[in-house]
Amino acid sequence: MWDCKKCREQIDDSFSVCWSCGTSCDGLEDPNFNLEDGPEVIEAERVPPTQRFVSSAWTLDASQRHSPSGCPKCAARKTIAEVRVLDENGGVPGNLSVRLDRNPQAWVFKNPMVLELKARVCGECGYTEFYVTDPGALWSAYLEQRDA
Repeated sequence: MWDCKKCREQIDDSFSVCWSCGTSCDGLEDPNFNLEDGPEVIEAERVPPTQRFVSSAWTLDASQRHSPSGCPKCAARKTIAEVRVLDENGGVPGNLSVRLDRNPQAWVFKNPMVLELKARVCGECGYTEFYVTDPGALWSAYLEQRDA
């Protein structure tokens, strides 16, 4: 891992450029770098943590977060939303989830955010995409982690 000299993001060693700001591991900034998500991501990170809010787009229910045009792979309109994804933990079935530790450096009290994963499955080709049940809460926890 290396730390970006411009935005302090931690970057995996397999990358030579910061995914967040486009700065190389040597500290050279790319003036043509553009985020796919748009400039609102950069602006959101410049706002002090106490003044950040989660956009209403993050609070949409699962059916509203997905395109009504159908499956992104085959375009069929046979998509099944809100499918439970099961995991077996020590022989006990449970729902698949993601975990983000707000304080990953702590030895004991890591303050984890655990959210259930759901799936959307195409009834035609079987293409499946996963999404967390509350992405706004996960994003807020991520911002807490970065600011810690």
